[in-house]
Amino acid sequence: MASKTRVVNAYLRNVIAPVVFPSGSIEKGNQIFGNCPDCGKGDEHCSITILDDNIVGCCLKCDWTIKVFLQKHPEYEELFSSYSKYCEENSSLFDAPEAEYYYTNSSGKILYRKRKYRKRNNKKTCVWQTLEADGKTYSNNLPIGRHAPIYRLHEISQPDKFPESYWLYVTEGEKDADALISLMKCPATCFPNGAVKRNTKIHQDWLLPFKGLRVIVIGDNDDPGITSADLLVKKLLPVASVVKKIMPWELLQMTPEEVSSKKSGYDVSDYIEEVGKEVAYQTIKRLSDEKPPETEDPKTSLPDWVIVKTSVRGNETRSINEPKFCDEFKKKYAISRINGVYYADGISVTDDYILQMIQMQIQDLFVEKTGQLVQQLNKTLENSSFASQPEPDERKIYCKGSISLLLDRSGNVIPYEEDVFTLTRLPVKYNPSATCPVFQAYLSDLFYEDDIPVIQEFIGYCLIPCTRAQAGLFIHGKGGEGKSVLRDVIMRLFGHAAIQESIHLFEERFIIANFENRLVCVDDDMQTELLTKTGKFKQLITAKGEMQVERKNKQKYNANLYTRVIGIGNSFLGSKFDHNDGFYRRQLLIDCKPKTRSAKDDDRFMSDKCTNEIEGILNWALVGLTRLIRNNYQFSVSERMKQITDETKKDNDNTLSFFEDDAYVKVTEEWHDITKSADLFAAYAYWCRDNNEAPIKRGSFNRRIAERYRRLRGKSEKVNAYYGIILSPQILKRVNDKYSQERAWLDRLQ
Repeated sequence: MASKTRVVNAYLRNVIAPVVFPSGSIEKGNQIFGNCPDCGKGDEHCSITILDDNIVGCCLKCDWTIKVFLQKHPEYEELFSSYSKYCEENSSLFDAPEAEYYYTNSSGKILYRKRKYRKRNNKKTCVWQTLEADGKTYSNNLPIGRHAPIYRLHEISQPDKFPESYWLYVTEGEKDADALISLMKCPATCFPNGAVKRNTKIHQDWLLPFKGLRVIVIGDNDDPGITSADLLVKKLLPVASVVKKIMPWELLQMTPEEVSSKKSGYDVSDYIEEVGKEVAYQTIKRLSDEKPPETEDPKTSLPDWVIVKTSVRGNETRSINEPKFCDEFKKKYAISRINGVYYADGISVTDDYILQMIQMQIQDLFVEKTGQLVQQLNKTLENSSFASQPEPDERKIYCKGSISLLLDRSGNVIPYEEDVFTLTRLPVKYNPSATCPVFQAYLSDLFYEDDIPVIQEFIGYCLIPCTRAQAGLFIHGKGGEGKSVLRDVIMRLFGHAAIQESIHLFEERFIIANFENRLVCVDDDMQTELLTKTGKFKQLITAKGEMQVERKNKQKYNANLYTRVIGIGNSFLGSKFDHNDGFYRRQLLIDCKPKTRSAKDDDRFMSDKCTNEIEGILNWALVGLTRLIRNNYQFSVSERMKQITDETKKDNDNTLSFFEDDAYVKVTEEWHDITKSADLFAAYAYWCRDNNEAPIKRGSFNRRIAERYRRLRGKSEKVNAYYGIILSPQILKRVNDKYSQERAWLDRLQ
């Protein structure tokens, strides 16, 4: 059989379209498009279709309609009016409905008819029809703005006629409801559109008939059926006196997967047909009486910040009380916003993280325009969670929990209880009796004994938010020696108060802003390239007061930074252009001991063993901090460290080695020993040539020498000569030879 839609579309396409659109037409779905008979416009602006058994059409560019067309062409009126006759004559071609269900009002009067058809692809489709005033004929579709009531409303509206110890069954479809009425001799119903979805609008007049009744929801064994049953229970709990839920796997005493293997969407009708009416009756009655009632889940109950409004027609709309939501959200996650950055319980989080948390809060309560709601709530949260940055106190160390450590002027540690908001809380509890023998053995194996006190003092120095010592710690060693264990210990000790970042990226535009409210920055893989700029590095090491920082899409602002720097790598930090004493004075350079064990003997679990002693490591670091404070923030630098610093200076600045070579130059510090700057640079250039070194430019050479020796200026500000420096006779002869080949090379160099 052919469906009615295909028959009427054929009439529209073969009979009506050639008359209305003689130049040709295009069929799309139930509509036929063509050039307008009046204005001639095409491009899908003019169309005809069949609506409620009437042929209708219009043009979006002009006032043309089918009525206008028939006024101009009355000869076609019979053709249009014969459509109904055509449908009656071909009614035998239409598919018969698989089932028909009648929906009534509370008094039993039929309002609508619901017909179910089976398509050729075996999928079901439903057609709603409205009973006309004559009480005999039906017109397709529901009236605009109307919705059908629940199934068998007239029976549910008369609870006084219910049998004793009744149960009102709510199913997914009309077939299941009719089967239960026949089997259990109890009322049953369903919602008009089958399975209830999360975005289904539940009208108030659907819920009112359940008020004070004893209800059992029976679902189908598929995802829509399970979701529908859960949603129905949630909706009926505030209305009905008792609500229970029975699922097919409980009837069969199987798992949901085993029931699914029988049939997709297994329902109560399938169960009655499979086991028989007698067994089905006993099982359903037993479960109805024995199953405990459902209770309202506090997780699914509406929070206080959700505003629910019900219209006159029973439509429910929800909105959010934004200030109330933000207050509850802030208390739940301890949210504050400082300098444009969110902090959750004192830990910095991204804006995307906050947006995700807001989404999780509202996704089960709102199904439309959630993205706009999330952005809107985030804007309100930004304003309501604004907080000023807490002032850092270099006398206090905040440990996990409510224990804080107070440092007196001598560096003694005094524990006390203080529950305050801070951005530098350590994730470690204070245990004064804890020790760290494994960690100390690890340090003794990796470093020289006279260098370990500096490591102890520096890690303790990082516990407080201050930069008084004005130094960074840099550790050099070969690969595979175990330096990364120290990195793991530092990150575990400081937690979110520590950050890992490359020192070579300090000059990047937005990097320094990441150091805000961080106690320490660790670069565990320092690059071998020399730094081209050292301004931000030196400023961070000796930060006093505020530094200007910038975040993406934010205006620049001043921040109080107190981040200490620890560098670990296979080479020390060097600068390409900055060779003054200030750059090296800010570095504590430590060399690892040569490795004596083989790679097979390495302990792969050393990081875990050391971090298990983290409470003892905190006490060990506090001892170093106390010693540093008592030494007026002067580190216990060993002679080896001083020697390494001098060697590093020479490696990065060959002018130092030049002045130590008596064969070329001698520093006398006598006022009558004067050497011209041009002659001094020429001697330096010859020294570089003889020793296979790369000479620097003359201007850079003069700047470096001017920092170390007394200058004699001429009439201009340019440096002409230096006191206390003389050249050796051999090199002076080479310098004064104006016609040698070396002199030509020197002139090109300058």
